[in-house]
Amino acid sequence: MYKLTQQTQSRKISPKEAEYFLSLNNFPGQRSLNPLKVKKYCDIAIQGGFRPFNVSIATAPNGRKYMVNGQHCCSMVSITGRECNATIDYYRCDTDRDLWMLFASFDVHATRTQSQIIKGARGLLSNEKMRELPLRHLSTCGTALSLMRGEVLTPGAQCDKSEKVKLVDENPDFVLWSSIFHETPFLATVGVTTAMIATYRASKTGADKFWTMVKDGIGFISKQDPAFKLREDLRSRHLANLKPSKRYLVEYAISVSWWNSHRKGESRNSVKVGAMKELPKAI
Repeated sequence: MYKLTQQTQSRKISPKEAEYFLSLNNFPGQRSLNPLKVKKYCDIAIQGGFRPFNVSIATAPNGRKYMVNGQHCCSMVSITGRECNATIDYYRCDTDRDLWMLFASFDVHATRTQSQIIKGARGLLSNEKMRELPLRHLSTCGTALSLMRGEVLTPGAQCDKSEKVKLVDENPDFVLWSSIFHETPFLATVGVTTAMIATYRASKTGADKFWTMVKDGIGFISKQDPAFKLREDLRSRHLANLKPSKRYLVEYAISVSWWNSHRKGESRNSVKVGAMKELPKAI
């Protein structure tokens, strides 16, 4: 758990103290300082209209201190040389995971992205091999895993960013396996990754063979092979032009449909997503 170690302080922060807080601004996953945002804050402060802000300092289990909130406001105080009212909170975290959870909880004024949350937690993932994977891959897997908690993709079922990290941590075999295919851009999407989850759960060996053919573009019996057909569909401009809110559903539907045809040994000319009454389940 993480908890406050003392009562919240409400007082003015001096430029010197702001610089001290900024020296603690090295938590992994912290978003990069936005100079435009700092300039905006400076302009407001110079005009005398800056409101009180919050600074939060966390102490990790090893005793190291990190700023987990307040970097832009402290930068403004340091640059302008003006004292500013603030609330200052000091936390102690029992574990490194608690430290990450505390960092992830500060989502008030500028939402932390999934990649920033993942970056903060990457060093805490149970499987050490996953700590070396690209942030984008971990983020995509987190979203896909949150959408695929049943037998088929469930639109609108995404959980919060912290829960997505938990799902990544709980599924190391899939995350590591799918990283091979995410080296190919047209396979590194949420919709395709969600389909990969469905096929991987249906048959790990079969999924490895199928997606390897889709990725490499070799091993087809003919151009009527479902894996070849899927490769062509996923590389089409039609998908690229779809809105993200629709594209992931279409990618999932055509991927699982071609997979099912592959498993059944059936041939078909195309997959008509618009004619589907419901999303397909991988067999």
